[in-house]
Amino acid sequence: MERPSRRKQFLDITSRQFTITKIKMEPTFTGKSLEQKIAALTISGDPQDPFDRQKRILGWNQSKLQSEVCLLLGAGGLGTSVAMGLARLGVGKLILLDKDCVEVSNLNRQVLFNWEDVGKPKVLQAEAKIRREHHTNKDMIIEAYNMCALENWQKIVELSAQVTVIFNMIDVGDYFDAAVQSLCMARNIPLIQGGTFCQQITIDLFRQEHACFLCCSDTIKNESVERLLPSKILSESDLLWLPKNKNPIGQSNCYLCVMCSMMMVARYSSLLINDPDVELNGRFIMTVNSGESFQFNLENTDTCAFCRDKYGPLPPKEEVITEAVPEEAVAQETVVSEQAVATDETKVESQDISQVEAASEQKE
Repeated sequence: MERPSRRKQFLDITSRQFTITKIKMEPTFTGKSLEQKIAALTISGDPQDPFDRQKRILGWNQSKLQSEVCLLLGAGGLGTSVAMGLARLGVGKLILLDKDCVEVSNLNRQVLFNWEDVGKPKVLQAEAKIRREHHTNKDMIIEAYNMCALENWQKIVELSAQVTVIFNMIDVGDYFDAAVQSLCMARNIPLIQGGTFCQQITIDLFRQEHACFLCCSDTIKNESVERLLPSKILSESDLLWLPKNKNPIGQSNCYLCVMCSMMMVARYSSLLINDPDVELNGRFIMTVNSGESFQFNLENTDTCAFCRDKYGPLPPKEEVITEAVPEEAVAQETVVSEQAVATDETKVESQDISQVEAASEQKE
């Protein structure tokens, strides 16, 4: 699904203290030397290898990618494109989970489906399409589970024991997002999730020992947090008790979903490459029609119950000590500044008068 509930969260977090970095257009070759990157282009490869071109990317590790096990929660607008992208990269195993059937209104953006799929289970149709059209790594294993994530939470817990990353694309609401985050913390694996709304896309990347979803959310009530702690989440039999967001009907299309999905896959591949020249901030947001984008550098909060449960209390932050300036000194500095401004204004007026007089003499 397209997760329109994420839009409200973007607006809610503006009161928090984040470092926002504008994304600037830079030359293609940055960080590593130009010579290194050109050398990567000249590597002799195998034209019969479907991954020949991506193996030429500096730092790329195809063998590591082919050992990855990816759990995709949701097979809608984002899930279908993420599944297609991961399959084309050649991951070792894809696990798809969704409870919905294909509807006519899905066809504009859920790229694995067409009219023939309407009324059929999404994950089963997605699995069939990937096997038939996107099975680039012939050894890749694909599993599909047509079930409700809330009702069958223990199945997700069971599956999570073997996975190396979870992509959360089920738009139940903030409480379910928090549950998936807690599960990832309990399993020590990264969580990647995304959302689209109108002309905006967002990608969240939550890693171990970095800020988590709960650090960035003020919407989760304490009584629910207690049951969702990383130390307890594995024992929850189901999540049917979770509150659900009242989401509006989504505003999305093919390019929003595909762009958001491919950026999610790109963040994932950046994790695997682990290029020291690339800074992976927690949240990336882009307004597609204007092309403007920026990143949030998320920070752990002292009050985050998930982080305290998983890592213990945060170490105290270093206090910046500033010397107090006496009021008399401030007043004296203000007077000096005002005098300087008055002097500058007098100089400007004198200069203007001199210029006028000089102009008059020239005319005469």
